[in-house]
Amino acid sequence: MPGLFVISLDFELHWGVFDKRDRESRMPCYASMAEVVPAVLTMFSRYNISATWATVGSLFLDDEEEWARFAPTSQPQYKDQKYSSYSFARQYGLSGENRTAHFAPHQVKMIAETPGQEIATHTFSHYYCLEKGQTVEQFEEDLKAAQKVALAKIGKQLSSLVFPRNQYNPEYLLACARNGIKAVRTNPDNWFWTSIGNDDTSFVRRLFRTGDVFVPLGAKSTFPIGQVKQLSAEMPVCIPASRLLRQYDPSLPAMNRIRLKRIMNEMTYAAQHNECFHLWWHPENFGFHPSESLVELDRILQHFHTLQEQCGFQSKTMAEVAKLCLA
Repeated sequence: MPGLFVISLDFELHWGVFDKRDRESRMPCYASMAEVVPAVLTMFSRYNISATWATVGSLFLDDEEEWARFAPTSQPQYKDQKYSSYSFARQYGLSGENRTAHFAPHQVKMIAETPGQEIATHTFSHYYCLEKGQTVEQFEEDLKAAQKVALAKIGKQLSSLVFPRNQYNPEYLLACARNGIKAVRTNPDNWFWTSIGNDDTSFVRRLFRTGDVFVPLGAKSTFPIGQVKQLSAEMPVCIPASRLLRQYDPSLPAMNRIRLKRIMNEMTYAAQHNECFHLWWHPENFGFHPSESLVELDRILQHFHTLQEQCGFQSKTMAEVAKLCLA
């Protein structure tokens, strides 16, 4: 089997950072998604890229009123309520000029209607599966809400999932399977990417995660297709992540070139050795410097096209990878 290039995007707007970032300061970033998402889709179409968009279920909806109707009655009871998007919504609201920070139904529909693109779930509420207080039963109710929203808004059941904040929890895989999930993204095979709660992310972990973007500090990022597997027959296929595409930094032009070169070298290795390379990022990271970020993405996709012609490198969604493995 030829090498596989997998792209997954964590599409979340402010649901992904409500506990860490000021909403007002990020509004220009969220507003820019109206141009960034179609630009990325156009680029994917140009290069024949299939990609998985792991989308927070709340983004499918139109406004705060509709969000309240679809929200599950059993909500996560985090010990620290700062991690609850429901607490955030009650305190700060989701309507008025803040609407674009939380809802993106037109962009979701555009993704769903673009050939080759898979809409996956990033849970309904950006649910944290390793925080104290929440339970697998509450997670399952959240997942049911995400599937209900997808069916109502785009007429599809979602078959892939990305755990928010990379809080991969193998104990929750059976709940995923019960709710139609066939593929999940797991973390890179390095100690500094192991699944942990929000409060356990140390400075040393962050340092190694950042440093590995530029120079090898852990295991190689590519992996054979045989490494994509189920923990048991009834569970979803687990697809490891390889590399986070960090956002463009105008103050570090040399470092921007180095991190892009590292990604393309890893892609080349995967293509030449018939392995998988799984690139992921947040579309919102393109929001502050959209033009430069899109130029970087174009370079990556041009390189994919070259490897496709030279080595038969193939672009696959998470759902397609799972189907290959199950077959």
